[in-house]
Amino acid sequence: MTAVSVLIPVHDQAAFLGRSLASLMAQELIAWEAVVLDDGSSDHPEEALRPFATDARLRFLSWRGNRGLGATLNVGLAATSAPLVAYLPADDTWDSNHLLWRSADFSTDASTSRWHGAVSGIIRRRRPKGR
Repeated sequence: MTAVSVLIPVHDQAAFLGRSLASLMAQELIAWEAVVLDDGSSDHPEEALRPFATDARLRFLSWRGNRGLGATLNVGLAATSAPLVAYLPADDTWDSNHLLWRSADFSTDASTSRWHGAVSGIIRRRRPKGR
């Protein structure tokens, strides 16, 4: 049974999509499905999917014209089947235990209705001297 549906909207972010998909493929939780949603990209994101084409958990939906993120996510929601839905932006990556931990949050607490993750990493800011 599929535990989590992952929505991956993309609009002109094909350069990042391969890394995002690789992080999804590396998940410890394997009971997921993913829908990559091409919102009218001009940079051919389907090419980033080729290395993962044999994985039946991955689907690709595409259309002409940019509808915007909200409309794109609604199309994705209609194409999912799992009881939980996760959002993976095309230019982001997940730790390998991300889906396992998030799905555990829902299975251990029936009152949980949504979860928002924190950003991890290092952000360097250059500031003028004296500030």
